[in-house]
Amino acid sequence: MLTNDDKTVLANANYIHTTAPKFKKNGMTDFNGLVHKLSGTSLISLIYGLEQSAFGFNTVNKVMQDIDRYNDLHLGNSKGVRIEDSGGYSIIAGTVASNNVLKVINCYQYSIETFHKNQTRILSLDVPFFINEPSKCTASNIYNMNRLSLVDTVKSVEKHPELYNKLMFVQHWKMRRQYKVFNDLYRELELHRFMQHYAVGGLVGLGGATNINFAPFIGPLFLQLSRYLNKSHDELDDGIFNCHILGVYQLAARFSIMFCERLFRSMDEVHHCALTQDSINYLVSSQFKIRVSGHTYFRNTSDGYEYHDKFTDLTEKELIHIYPIDVIPKVLVEIDKIKNNERLDDVDIGIPAYSFAQLEIDKLFKLIIDEFQIVEMFKTARNGKVLFNQLRAVTNTIQSRYSKILGVQFAGKALVNLQMIWTFYSVWYLNNRTDDKMEDLMQKFITKVNFPADLT
Repeated sequence: MLTNDDKTVLANANYIHTTAPKFKKNGMTDFNGLVHKLSGTSLISLIYGLEQSAFGFNTVNKVMQDIDRYNDLHLGNSKGVRIEDSGGYSIIAGTVASNNVLKVINCYQYSIETFHKNQTRILSLDVPFFINEPSKCTASNIYNMNRLSLVDTVKSVEKHPELYNKLMFVQHWKMRRQYKVFNDLYRELELHRFMQHYAVGGLVGLGGATNINFAPFIGPLFLQLSRYLNKSHDELDDGIFNCHILGVYQLAARFSIMFCERLFRSMDEVHHCALTQDSINYLVSSQFKIRVSGHTYFRNTSDGYEYHDKFTDLTEKELIHIYPIDVIPKVLVEIDKIKNNERLDDVDIGIPAYSFAQLEIDKLFKLIIDEFQIVEMFKTARNGKVLFNQLRAVTNTIQSRYSKILGVQFAGKALVNLQMIWTFYSVWYLNNRTDDKMEDLMQKFITKVNFPADLT
């Protein structure tokens, strides 16, 4: 069971920092580790114990011990959010071949049974498809592999009931037959009895594959909310609706997550809500942009905000909010090297500054949502047309006020997302809160996404 303090930390931890459990040599600063401290969060994949040619319980044992040690080092005794990623994305990418999936399932069960006590959340092991093995991408094969994984997970929960409060069911949905596989298994295995929490997968690279102009997690997020509302919360249930959205970094998408979190909290049936997201984009972007411009520094202040577009513009005055005092001289030396076009000692040095800026932007989104009373607009709206006119004015005002940070496309993208959220909120939540209506909306959503492939 989560304490009230735990719920508060989780609810404030929208961004979950993702990295590998790599330890720096003595005297070297782990700049990734600093982001864990800034965010109070950590998501590390089990894949680091499964990518060896001869992986097994021994490699899983080592990587899980490394994960615990790494998290203890950077999160300390704080009530940080620690999520174990099952490595499902690595199955998609081909890091794990289809003929090794059964072995992966066994290793995953071993990890969650042996090391769950130190994890806040654990993502279910999902087998979405095999990008390098099209012959294995049949609905029956994906169904059978996921059934094996989920049945074993159910057995683990029966042996260790405390896993119920930690496990998050990862929903895949962008292909119609794939969506049916995960839906059918959720119902058949009565997974609501064994996994309290939720996650939305299948988002990485989706925008490029489809050219959609809206956040693709909106439909499956409402689907997961419907499952939460359908549950009878027993004595094991801490009452929180917690959904993790994998692979999200775009500004308008993050704004939409913050808004959905506040909208869901306003629902009488939702006891508590925490929506979280992760992305490796912060890490990658900071490395690519360290010598150029691009959201290097942003901080909310009592009378507005501070902003610098280049890492080289930062002085000790700004760095003190991000880096430990003893690290700042090293950062200033590296800044001078960038100015002189010299090679850096550590290309990760800009990760904390870039991540800090993104964390501050997320705080700004929450302030904006409250300031403009957007949730109240939804709750008092009588028709979509009037609401959309109000939302258009609000998103344009937000973009105008924060144009340096949000860019010129934010208003349009945020408005489209809010319109999509309104569709699910009004059609399902307000007017017809049934499984059949949610299914109808999801089928239309999948059609709108129009992913150019499906299971056979």
